[in-house]
Amino acid sequence: GVKNWAFLRLVELLPPDYLLDRFAHACLSRKLD
Repeated sequence: GVKNWAFLRLVELLPPDYLLDRFAHACLSRKLD
């Protein structure tokens, strides 16, 4: 879908470290909930 495409475009612009940090944070938040 369009959201997926926009997300992938955004991912390409962000530094990998930032993405890993966000991803790790999201995983931790899910585990805590």
